[in-house]
Amino acid sequence: MSLSDRYGRTDDELAAIQPALREGYFSGKVVLISGAGSGIGRALAHWAARLGAEVVLCGRDAEKLKDAAAAIGRYGVRTMVHALTIRDPSAVAELFDTAWGQFGRVDVLINNAGGQFPSPAIDISPKGWQAVVDTNLHTCAARAGVIHLAKTLAIEWAPLNVRVNCVAPGIIATNGMNVYSTEVLEVMPQTNLMKRFGEVEDIANAVCLLAGDGGGFVTGEVLHVDGGNHIWGDQWTIPKPDYFKVDK
Repeated sequence: MSLSDRYGRTDDELAAIQPALREGYFSGKVVLISGAGSGIGRALAHWAARLGAEVVLCGRDAEKLKDAAAAIGRYGVRTMVHALTIRDPSAVAELFDTAWGQFGRVDVLINNAGGQFPSPAIDISPKGWQAVVDTNLHTCAARAGVIHLAKTLAIEWAPLNVRVNCVAPGIIATNGMNVYSTEVLEVMPQTNLMKRFGEVEDIANAVCLLAGDGGGFVTGEVLHVDGGNHIWGDQWTIPKPDYFKVDK
């Protein structure tokens, strides 16, 4: 089943792309991915399975998760599907209990779930703000919160041999791009040094590298996979206000 509209990869397209990491990179590992039903999360599920992991897929939409699990079944790995909202702490605890009961371990946790909507800050309702922040802190202020939380946890959990890192995606061509206006989408590729959208496999390769042995001496770090946007770009997810436009 294709989840792409204007943007995004189908399952068959993902299966045809060769991961940048060696075969068996995740052999013997259990990888839990939130938001695994679509977009970057679905690509991560493909990559984890292709690299040899057993995969726990979680998210809000049970049907999307089942569809994703069926899609990665072609790789011959064990999977588990668990629908929940990560905004509910008791549901998250149940998720880990269930995963631990089925696999006996969780080696890699990929916190991918998220949601956002393009809106000027002044127009976001308290309910809308809380929904976005509760899910994955997906505003500029809260993204900083995620980064510094990861750095704090990297310090506190180092004695437990737990590494914590962030991957910061730029504009990635997923079906999530369809919520943005044509005006915004046309200028987005001009906001990074590579002048294009990234692809889900760019994020999947980066996340899997960090999560596996290749990132074994890396913790508390932020890996930007954004075509250089963070050092150069001027990116707006709403039409740029006239105040910020530069005369030609």
